[in-house]
Amino acid sequence: MNKIILIIPYFGAFNNYFELWLESAKKNSRVDFLIVTDNNKPQELTSNIIWKEKIFQEIIEKINEIVCEFKPKIKEPYKLCEYRPLYGKIFKEYIMGYEFWGYCDIDLIFGNFDSFINEKKLEKFDKFYSRGHLTFYRNNDFFENLYKYEDCRMPVTYKEAWTTNYCCHFDEMPIWDTIIEENGYRCYNDIDFADIDIKSYLFQLAMGKDTAKAKQLYYKNGERLYRYYIDGKLNKKEILYVHLQKRTMKIDMNSSIKDDYFIIPNRFVQFNKLYSLEKFIEENSKEIIWKEYYKRRIKEIVNNIRKGALRMRWIRYKRKFVCLKNKKMAENLIH
Repeated sequence: MNKIILIIPYFGAFNNYFELWLESAKKNSRVDFLIVTDNNKPQELTSNIIWKEKIFQEIIEKINEIVCEFKPKIKEPYKLCEYRPLYGKIFKEYIMGYEFWGYCDIDLIFGNFDSFINEKKLEKFDKFYSRGHLTFYRNNDFFENLYKYEDCRMPVTYKEAWTTNYCCHFDEMPIWDTIIEENGYRCYNDIDFADIDIKSYLFQLAMGKDTAKAKQLYYKNGERLYRYYIDGKLNKKEILYVHLQKRTMKIDMNSSIKDDYFIIPNRFVQFNKLYSLEKFIEENSKEIIWKEYYKRRIKEIVNNIRKGALRMRWIRYKRKFVCLKNKKMAENLIH
């Protein structure tokens, strides 16, 4: 048995490059991936891919069974992201025996876990990464019940997040790391990955400063994944994964190619040997007005308002005010 299990509940059709995600997961044989889905099981799965066929309603019933003090709202599969801190209980039967449990997205391509997560780090840290696209925790009672924690510094509590149809990103709140470390645990947050900014057609990093907007592309070669970027000269850096959030990707290569390709905006391609790599990057770094983003963003705003975004914004401001008030009262008592 491996030490880490990542849980991916997914209902409905997978994206068109799911096979590439799956292949990159297969190659990380020291990490187990639990896929809970209503999709049929593919052939030729490796031993680290655990496939469980369930329907969405079964997960809802399990959540209702665990969260019995109020009625959770979960009308669509996307809202499951809000319940990720609860996965330790929802999928408890599957995580027994593992040292760490967590979750990840399927709109990414993995490199090599072993290049970044070694035994020394697993002994030293209790939580890895803060973004929803990949996070995992030590398998103990503290992290299993972390979702219940209530603090005025939190934008929302689990009760608030789980009683609205609006997605509050409860699992990604920055304050979680502060709370975890205040309780004596340690968090690992090195930026070992490339989180691609959804607002730009070109690949630009949403996190990190130095070369975030440099002309860049990504290369999957066997188990490993590299970021190539131009910063005065051509640079190469190995990364754990690239996150292609909300991007429509085309696959312009032979269907038999699964682990030797380039990722460019917004395609998976084989390298054209007529080009130098620098020219290849230049040719695929021409900015365009990305209509797809603006259309999607307008639709998201409208849907978020319908689902209760304005109410949740008011709750967040109210909690922030209470937190500031408590802080000021504490300061007055000291003086």
